[in-house]
Amino acid sequence: MSLHAIHQAIWYLSPILQTILLCVLTSRKLYREYPFFYLYTLSHIARSLLAFVIRQNSYPARQNSYSGYFYFYWISETYLAILCLAVAQEAYKASFANLPRLRSFYLLVFQIATIILLITCLVSGYLAPGTEQERVIAALFVLQRSLDLLVGGLSFALLAAHRVIGLSWQTTSAGIALGFTVNCAIALAAASARSLATGALANGIYAISLATAYALALIIWNISILRPAPEAHPPVSAGDRETVGRWKRWLEGVSL
Repeated sequence: MSLHAIHQAIWYLSPILQTILLCVLTSRKLYREYPFFYLYTLSHIARSLLAFVIRQNSYPARQNSYSGYFYFYWISETYLAILCLAVAQEAYKASFANLPRLRSFYLLVFQIATIILLITCLVSGYLAPGTEQERVIAALFVLQRSLDLLVGGLSFALLAAHRVIGLSWQTTSAGIALGFTVNCAIALAAASARSLATGALANGIYAISLATAYALALIIWNISILRPAPEAHPPVSAGDRETVGRWKRWLEGVSL
């Protein structure tokens, strides 16, 4: 089977998994607790439908110009990447609803990281060689990879906090974080590998890696939401109850 056929198979599988996820979120009314994640899921489905239509009706790009599908791809990628930040923030709020000190610390880190990210993208676009369009594309590419790093790092930090503080990994917020961690880790690894190789084979493997990463995230999200899981946050073990209690009291702003 060719790389193109594998990529197409995964590309068509993702909307199916995404539709199942949307149906589950709707049936369980999780759009109330996770509105940004619900919007993220709905946006992906709409994007898949629009991408298919635009791709079928997009004319080949002329020399020194870009096709309509090219612009649609980068605009939608940027929109979804930025929406990931809102989903990450939503997962933190759901996980640490009773931990105001940690939530405030995260919001501060989020704001600082976002400002640094925007400055980096603007500088990269300004310093990039080529035409104005090529500079915009360069800035968007940096934005996409930087957001992968930021969202992946924040999601991994959330999972680590679940372990350290003693929060349950069987919650919806933890499942969302795990899916983003896997997706962003594979995407960053694929981007790094692609920078070391060129050609049709490298591009094909890169495309398959991105599609597979997102398909795995969808599987994780579906499993985490479909399985019956308690939303309570028990300590890691009986022996760690006192340590976990101290962490929670500190994070809640209570004097030890």
